[in-house]
Amino acid sequence: MKHSAELRGDLARILFLAFLMAIFLALFFIPSLAKLF
Repeated sequence: MKHSAELRGDLARILFLAFLMAIFLALFFIPSLAKLF
């Protein structure tokens, strides 16, 4: 079993990466959506 601090670190890293991916996808998709409308 991992310590809770390590688990929290892993969770924070995963959330941070997901946040970066969401920003990247938003920056990528918003211009193409703007072209449609």
